[in-house]
Amino acid sequence: MGSTVSSRLDFLRMSADAMTYLHEMGVVHGDVNPSNILVKDDGTPAICDFGNSHLAGSQYTRTGPPVGTARYTPPEVISQDLEEINLEASDYKTLYYARDVWSFAMTGLELISGAVPYHHVDSDVFVLMRIVSGELPDHMHYETVPQCVWDILIRCWTRDPKGRPTMVELKNDMDNARKVLGSSPPPESIPEPVSS
Repeated sequence: MGSTVSSRLDFLRMSADAMTYLHEMGVVHGDVNPSNILVKDDGTPAICDFGNSHLAGSQYTRTGPPVGTARYTPPEVISQDLEEINLEASDYKTLYYARDVWSFAMTGLELISGAVPYHHVDSDVFVLMRIVSGELPDHMHYETVPQCVWDILIRCWTRDPKGRPTMVELKNDMDNARKVLGSSPPPESIPEPVSS
């Protein structure tokens, strides 16, 4: 992964290929964050740490506290309130994939900007409170993120999971942003998931 916004966006786009592959196989990662995207010797990403993964389509339920890495966790996981989302049985797959999309966008924010989500907030507890209250990262704290990329991230942080883009839509958005930034997106690749 390089040091320019374009090269970081390329790496993120390749990571989206891997996430798309997982979703096509029916797998929800459940804890997408930068520490779970490794850089292989050839510079391509490898998704790892499937400890919170599960198959989509089932009414996956978990008792106990929410799982995931705090700064990358979507509000519906923190609040564990599925009723406010108004789900039908057929929506569970969409819901779980949408959780990965939220976390992937928070990961993208860090990869592009070099700063963790909510970097100006010291405590993960306060970060969780901000996420649940609907407070999103503020572009003024991440000025190095180009507007075309910021617009993509904001779409992924829509409070209603059904309003978030799919990974395929996200890849297309990143390809368009890459063109705005001045060169072609990388070729399609499907990095293999790595178990840890």
